[in-house]
Amino acid sequence: MFDIKQLHICGLDEMRPPRIRKEPYIDLYFKLSEKAPAQWCEIFNDATKSGEFSVKIDPKVGLFIDTWVRKPEEIPLALQRIQQGVAMSIDLYLQQIRDAQQAERDRAVTPEDIGEQGKLNRILAQLDFAIPSSE
Repeated sequence: MFDIKQLHICGLDEMRPPRIRKEPYIDLYFKLSEKAPAQWCEIFNDATKSGEFSVKIDPKVGLFIDTWVRKPEEIPLALQRIQQGVAMSIDLYLQQIRDAQQAERDRAVTPEDIGEQGKLNRILAQLDFAIPSSE
């Protein structure tokens, strides 16, 4: 089963190797270790949109991060920034999941679960009616 915490850049897209174009740009296509969920891709795109160079991932594909640099010497720094974006996006994705789960639990709260009645209900739920052992 896929663990989002294990998601990382594992290399470059073999089908689209970096090439220096006529313009002063080198297109880069970094490959992820697993197909990322669309929601994670959206988080990643939002988190990385204000960088020096454009960085994006297609949520429908979820496997390649596209970016560009002007010079070959900029590639290691671009990779480092994208790796930081991946890690940050994983944290944000997991936080969104936790927030959604908490919101679901909050919606399930009934009037009987709050205030003094709620306190009474929680105490009653924890009562142990087992026969005590005679040791």
